[in-house]
Amino acid sequence: MRILIAEDDRIIADGLGRSLRQSGYAVDWVANGADADNALTSGAYDLVILDLGLPKLSGFDVLRRLRSRKSIIPVLILTALDGTSDCVKGLDLGADDYMAKPFEIARTGSARACAYPTLDGHCAGDRVRCFGL
Repeated sequence: MRILIAEDDRIIADGLGRSLRQSGYAVDWVANGADADNALTSGAYDLVILDLGLPKLSGFDVLRRLRSRKSIIPVLILTALDGTSDCVKGLDLGADDYMAKPFEIARTGSARACAYPTLDGHCAGDRVRCFGL
């Protein structure tokens, strides 16, 4: 399973990437939205972990572009934006899950990542979560 982490905070990206690699996942990291959009256009990913506050292109815009290309890659939003309206907007744009920072690596890492291959594209039905609900 190949995962793209789109996160501008190197410390978060390094910790999350290390945890996922230790669980056997292939992980690529980009630090801005433009690079995330380019990677998703040219690469084959099984999961995207997406920050919304990315420079150059927001995570919302990355997600909007991804879904406009009819991509069904599962997307986990991982962001400091913890308002209900941001969560609803992310899910409405096609995200499969939404987690606010701070977070526990164990809740975000391999246990959560391995659930995504069972999802049916970006219509995750009962599996979609908003603040753990």
